[in-house]
Amino acid sequence: MGTQVSFRINTITGTSTEVLGTSYNTTDVIALDMASAQAFQPSKLQFAGIIETLRFKVTGASGSPTKLTMKVCLDAAGDECLIPSTEATLEAGTTTGATMCCTFSVGVALAQTIGNANATLYVFAKLDAGTATYAQLTATWRE
Repeated sequence: MGTQVSFRINTITGTSTEVLGTSYNTTDVIALDMASAQAFQPSKLQFAGIIETLRFKVTGASGSPTKLTMKVCLDAAGDECLIPSTEATLEAGTTTGATMCCTFSVGVALAQTIGNANATLYVFAKLDAGTATYAQLTATWRE
C-alpha cells in the first residue's frame, strides 16, 4: 500500500477602501495575518504553508484598467519582496463592468520564510491604467 498524504486547505480574506492607481505606494496594500487563520496554533508566531492562489477584486473601475500587477512583501514598506511583481488580466463583471477580478496561481512555500513575529504578508497592487478601489483580496494556501 502507498503512503497517504492529506492537505489542509485554508483561506483568509482582507478588505480595503484604498484607491489603486498606476504605481505602488504604502497605502495601497492589504495585510494578511497568515497565522490568525490557524486556530490550532496558540502562539500565532509561525506560519507554514504553500500559497496556492491570490484572488483580487476591484470595484468602481474607471479609466479602462485591463491589468493588475501585484507583489507580496514581508514588510509594510514594500522593501522585503517575497513574490516579485506579477501581472494578470482583469476580468470585468458580466452585469457590473466596473467590478473586476483576477486570480494569480502562486505555489510559493512560505515555511520559515516570514520571520516577522505576527506572520503578516503585505500584498501591494497597482493598475496598468485608470483607478479602482482595492476592495478584496483572498489568499488560499495548503499545509
